[in-house]
Amino acid sequence: MDTKASLTTLTISRRTTLQVALAAMMAGRFLGTPRSGSAQSTATDTWNWGGNPGHTGELPGPGLDLEGALGELWRIPRDEFGDGYYYGYDEREIAGYLNGAIYTWSGNSLWARTLEEGQFLWGLSPTRRTMPGTPEASPEAAGEEPRFSKAIAIDGELLLVTLNNGHLWALDAMTGDLRWDFDSGSEYIDVPTVVDHVAFCATSSGLMAIELGGEPAVRWTAEVNSSLLGVADGYVYIATSGAAGHEIRALTVEDGSEYWRTSPGVLGEIRVSLGVSYGGIVVESYDFETSRYNLIVVDRDGQVSWTADRSGYYAWAVGDTITTLALGQSEYDNHWIISRFAENGNSNWELGVDASRWSNPSSDYPVLCAGSAYALLRDSYQDKTLLAIIDPAEGEVVGAWDSNAIPLFAADGVMLARDRETGDIVAIGTVPAVLQTGGRATVIEDATVRGAPSDTAIERTQVTAGALVDVTGEGETANGTEWVPVYEHDTGQNGWLPVDVLAGQDGSVRFTRINPYEFGQFTSYPRFSAGTKAEITEKIDLRGAPSESSAKKSTLDAGTMVTVTSPPTETDEGEWCPITVDDTGESGWVPTAVLKLAPRS
Repeated sequence: MDTKASLTTLTISRRTTLQVALAAMMAGRFLGTPRSGSAQSTATDTWNWGGNPGHTGELPGPGLDLEGALGELWRIPRDEFGDGYYYGYDEREIAGYLNGAIYTWSGNSLWARTLEEGQFLWGLSPTRRTMPGTPEASPEAAGEEPRFSKAIAIDGELLLVTLNNGHLWALDAMTGDLRWDFDSGSEYIDVPTVVDHVAFCATSSGLMAIELGGEPAVRWTAEVNSSLLGVADGYVYIATSGAAGHEIRALTVEDGSEYWRTSPGVLGEIRVSLGVSYGGIVVESYDFETSRYNLIVVDRDGQVSWTADRSGYYAWAVGDTITTLALGQSEYDNHWIISRFAENGNSNWELGVDASRWSNPSSDYPVLCAGSAYALLRDSYQDKTLLAIIDPAEGEVVGAWDSNAIPLFAADGVMLARDRETGDIVAIGTVPAVLQTGGRATVIEDATVRGAPSDTAIERTQVTAGALVDVTGEGETANGTEWVPVYEHDTGQNGWLPVDVLAGQDGSVRFTRINPYEFGQFTSYPRFSAGTKAEITEKIDLRGAPSESSAKKSTLDAGTMVTVTSPPTETDEGEWCPITVDDTGESGWVPTAVLKLAPRS
């Protein structure tokens, strides 16, 4: 394999969980703490750091019901929910998920809660166990004042937690009971990646494969200082430093023997693993000479597929199913979400939004779940926030709500998010129809009680947020607004209130669905670079130059496969693209509007 520049000591850190961290936050220690991330399409009942053995950041599905009435199911102050900033990889707050339970960190304690209700189940530190209302002692690991590493792995019904003294604990996922305590014999052990009941983890003495079970045992060790990039298709992918400089290696899962190694030729450090996908092993590096972050993709045979300048981009997931590398970019007053094919770096689509992010861009990475991307966008001119749902295959906005919730995690139809203003952790899902006759509701914003269902009807009284009302009858819609007849408790007045200012007696807050194209200027279009494979979408003439008045060379039918020979050109007649017809080799120009990216073969 190609080996190039000599590199400095390997440094690796990873993004935080559920789901997030930014280039400036990615500097980490050797064998750094794991990232948690964003996600995408296949449904599972398990999630832990990296989302899956490939560390692609994939979240379990299903995601939100886009046809249902979305609203808050519960909210908890962030300091009571957990302190994700301790993780060292990002601020997604969630360390893991299994069968309806979510796991978070608070200081040196692991907490378990239910996803749908937010109910506290148990808490555990290396020296104390806490059940609801009942603290009790827990077994101590060897050494003085041991501390948990800030991530977990999952194997079946077991949570695997590492300690800073080289021990690996297995906890019962539902009760927090300690099942076994394994001493790795190393001073340090990183959180493992688990495949087929084997835990692969970096330690201070090298890479270790541990067979799990009632009596865990070492399968093999490899004496190499490394950070684990992911496990896929029978190989363990690691980043390390070797004689040729910075290297990526593939080891077999059976015995740790080396399959291949390659040096991507980076004059600096590999900072973060972005996942092992169908398209290759995707990593981020930092180049000392240029002071730039780069994306590097090495294919599954150990060849460097492509590299790109990553400066200004925030990677959020690497897809296995949709085989794209999804990126986001904040630039001046625009927010961009970009999808690239992991195999070759060609752009799939770009979604441009006339909006900007606030001062802390690390707090609002998009996340992928069950085939949809969730992102919080802010209109810089209207000072409004939008929870947008995006189809990652096409780059189209398929749903939007007026919410300031920063997406973090989604599973079982529930999304956890952080309230941008308060910092609270909020659970979002389909809320029940609770505004029924005879039910009680809470006013969620200041409003006017009217004598009839109309903005111009006589004013009965003013109500403030927090006031209680009883629903006295069926709602009515007038001029596009739904109104509800109510009895106001403090004043004893009867009248009508808009349904949008009311929350049902369970306290849920409902979001209003809006047209995203009234919110900001969205533009979704593919980008074609040299070598991009494309398909003609409608019958069109192939021209000798980028103009309808230029010489006609031939007529291309819909479905014709072509290859782009250079980036598109903007003319007075629109954007034109130079192409070569795959079957005939004939070259010419066609309008970019009649091209779409060819499906991956």
